[in-house]
Amino acid sequence: MGLAVQWKPSPPDFPSLGEDELRQAYQAYTAESSIDGQQIRALSVTVRRDTPLPAVCTLTQVRSPGDHGYAYVGVITLVLAECWWAIKVQSSEGNVTGMREAVALDRFLQEHTDSEQSMEELTSKFDPYDEQWDSELLDSLTVVRRSMYRVLTSLEVVPAVRQAAPFLQ
Repeated sequence: MGLAVQWKPSPPDFPSLGEDELRQAYQAYTAESSIDGQQIRALSVTVRRDTPLPAVCTLTQVRSPGDHGYAYVGVITLVLAECWWAIKVQSSEGNVTGMREAVALDRFLQEHTDSEQSMEELTSKFDPYDEQWDSELLDSLTVVRRSMYRVLTSLEVVPAVRQAAPFLQ
């Protein structure tokens, strides 16, 4: 697991703080980006306004060529008009992969034992990366989500920064 903080003294390049716009922009970016052959999949994009500064939270799944598993990367971007901070949390699956998916599918199927739908119909509604399937197994995605939550709930910003010009796009 890794944690990094970055500060940029330039305006953020977000189209706005609207979740739909951000989600579309981020999904377009991940669809087009292939840095060193990595496969990047956007899992979620949300905006938190219950923090000292607006926080754009992104969660991605990354697979590098030759890797056996996935890495999950969560980024909390705190935005102002003229600068931004990014707090990045990352965790990799390692050699054992697919545990989260297997446990989540088992839980999902147990919850739907009375369903008259076919297996294909049932699994078409199943997303193993949804937060409801986070578990005590502490898989990489759960670790990243919980770490992001801890950062967000413990975030403090000095008054001088809070008084800086807000990001208004």
